[in-house]
Amino acid sequence: MGKNCLDASDSGLEVSEIKMEQYLESLSAKGKSKGTIQSYRHNLFRLCQFLSEDRKIYRETLDTIRKEMLTKGYAASTVNSFTSSVNGFLEFCGCRDYQVFETLKREKDVQPELTRAEYLRLLSAARMLGRERVYLMIKVIASTGVMLSQLPEITVEAAHSGEIYLPGNVVHISPVLCRELLDYADRHAIRTGQVFLTRTGHAIDRSNINREIRSLAQDARVPQEKCTPLSLRRLYQTTQQGMQSQMEILMNRAGDCLMEREQRGYGWNQPEPDGIGYEWKQMG
Repeated sequence: MGKNCLDASDSGLEVSEIKMEQYLESLSAKGKSKGTIQSYRHNLFRLCQFLSEDRKIYRETLDTIRKEMLTKGYAASTVNSFTSSVNGFLEFCGCRDYQVFETLKREKDVQPELTRAEYLRLLSAARMLGRERVYLMIKVIASTGVMLSQLPEITVEAAHSGEIYLPGNVVHISPVLCRELLDYADRHAIRTGQVFLTRTGHAIDRSNINREIRSLAQDARVPQEKCTPLSLRRLYQTTQQGMQSQMEILMNRAGDCLMEREQRGYGWNQPEPDGIGYEWKQMG
């Protein structure tokens, strides 16, 4: 589960020009084309136009802006492009709680999300076929929410520490997954650095990762359109939201139990605990 920069309270993220330029420079360093960077710059400028004077974005801000854009007649493709740019910026700032992963499509094109059962069938298919590397990549994306571009951050060192250090963000790796990653690395003589490498020791190309995951569709009995890194990330988000809801329920129940316990001893209509009345009388 990832740690977010604003876990304690929703104090908002200030969208400053400095932060935007730092993010755009990071895209350039990753080899993004000038056209792509210009598109991202345009979308971030559009974001600022929708923000209030404090230029802050909060947990519900992006979803609210998307709805406003649709109301004003923006095309779904434009809203999706805008969302993608802002999501990338929020990821860079370490504010994953503020991201929105819903992609707008025409109703006839809307496809169901990857379910937990389908995800487990993908893992089983990878095991059955002896494809450990794709098994681990699927598991990493679905359990940490990292993007394809961040898979190189899955290193032997990260598996030892149980944490992935991203810009402004630290992502937790479960002990179970750490053990699997270290076992895989040890058997493939990977002593340091990236875990997911080609046979020649190079980083795996994104298109190859997509192709490897999709190739499991038939054996896993999962629609091919669901066998994507994005679907796995959405599953991560859905799982996190479900666990957070369960935590809120448990916290409410614990609070109710505490109140009931205190009520039995100190409620208005309850008899005073031994000695309390006498002490008050003495003080009077």
